[in-house]
Amino acid sequence: MRSLSLSPLTTQVLLWVIGISVLVFTTVTIVTAWHENEQLFRAAQENARRNVARTLPAISSSLWNFDRPSLDATLMALTQYGSVVRAQVLDPQRKVVAEIGRSLDSSTPESEWEVPIVTPDGSKWTLAIAESYQEVRDAFVRNVVVELFSELAKTVVLAALLFLVVYGLITRHLQSVVRQVANLGPGKQSVVLRARPKITATLGNEKSHGATKIDLRSTQLFSYGP
Repeated sequence: MRSLSLSPLTTQVLLWVIGISVLVFTTVTIVTAWHENEQLFRAAQENARRNVARTLPAISSSLWNFDRPSLDATLMALTQYGSVVRAQVLDPQRKVVAEIGRSLDSSTPESEWEVPIVTPDGSKWTLAIAESYQEVRDAFVRNVVVELFSELAKTVVLAALLFLVVYGLITRHLQSVVRQVANLGPGKQSVVLRARPKITATLGNEKSHGATKIDLRSTQLFSYGP
């Protein structure tokens, strides 16, 4: 049997299978990564706002009671994890009275927003929040790498199975037909027919002469080949 690597038809089928598999793999990976990226950023934003909303009563109480250690501890807990990297408390005159931040390698905040704080005496303070999504991007890259290896393994297995199916059902039979056709070259004869000499019993000259003519005609009609 001819080696698979020597068959142009098999090589073309293999290249088509690999190309289609890579195309499908790339499309699925891009769509999945984009969807997961959107989900991660949306989840980070929602978690930040949820955590800020939970800390507002504690911050308001600390401001009302002039409890600076409690205020600093609350702001530290708010900025310790997640996308919130800096929290500032501003008084009604917009002066910073407390600030807690977390140092990052890439250091510029990507989103800044404010939340009003109302103390029991009616004073309006402000909580200023700064967010960075560097940790979100790092988690996204880790997830993409894991997913790439997983999807690549699935694609390789699928391409191998698809190639075996295509080769077993189509390519192998076409190769067999091509070899059979190639063996039937010009000038070759597969079947040669020859007439056997016919023996006829005769009783006289006329019968012998007629039988000889019949035998010659039969030999001419059923003789093929050289």
